[in-house]
Amino acid sequence: TTCVNFAHYLALKGYRVLVIDTDSQATTTSMFGYVPDAEVTQDETILPYLASEQTDLRYAIRPSYFPNVDLIPACLALYEAEIAMVMRVAGQPTPAQRVAFFSELRFGIQSVAAQYDLILIDSPPALGMISINVLMAADALLVPSAARMFDFSSTVQFFRMVHAYIAQLDPEKSYRWISVLTTLFDRRY
Repeated sequence: TTCVNFAHYLALKGYRVLVIDTDSQATTTSMFGYVPDAEVTQDETILPYLASEQTDLRYAIRPSYFPNVDLIPACLALYEAEIAMVMRVAGQPTPAQRVAFFSELRFGIQSVAAQYDLILIDSPPALGMISINVLMAADALLVPSAARMFDFSSTVQFFRMVHAYIAQLDPEKSYRWISVLTTLFDRRY
């Protein structure tokens, strides 16, 4: 919801926006009017690019119903891709090649970046192979977190894991900014 609303806001301000849905739940794809798995196959997601079957991300871009917003959709097949990606990374012969795998999405984004003012990536809620690719591709992070103690604790743990994994993959990696967006705030509690 945050990603879709932010994309709409930016488009209304006149920006050309690409939204990349990398979450197998495909809620963002659904909110842009597509029915995942009925109207979107895995060949129309980021998977062919990550599998080196495509050389850039142009093949997956489709218009949304909202002016100035394009979408790279997701579908349930992205969930299965997590295991396939583990196997692909494990098969890389050198540590440098294993680390380079996590930069693939960043290179894909660079292949279409000139067409857009901003590119938003909706990542899966868990820290897996696709999420790490998203974190390596990102210039900034906006992390939604519900205003509840367990969600706060999970967000803190998420940042600890991000720091540990990203520092191992690319010690030079930095973000322009990192922010937590409080969601589901209820004044009654």
